[in-house]
Amino acid sequence: MKKISEVEARHAVLKHIEGFDLNGWRYALAELRYSEIDKTWIALFDTYHPDGARFDGPVCFVIDKFGVHGGPTGL
Repeated sequence: MKKISEVEARHAVLKHIEGFDLNGWRYALAELRYSEIDKTWIALFDTYHPDGARFDGPVCFVIDKFGVHGGPTGL
């Protein structure tokens, strides 16, 4: 199985969140790391709202050869 590059993973997850109705929330990519065990990329986003509110935990996505999975509602 071909390993997805970091650039491909970053592009895929950023493209994926473009389609979300974020209700004013903004996502900031906090970390992108590769899991050798699962052979997937894990993207963690901090979430911010213009009114100053912030989620306590990051929003997580998993990127593999099949696409991008997860998001604000979980995996």
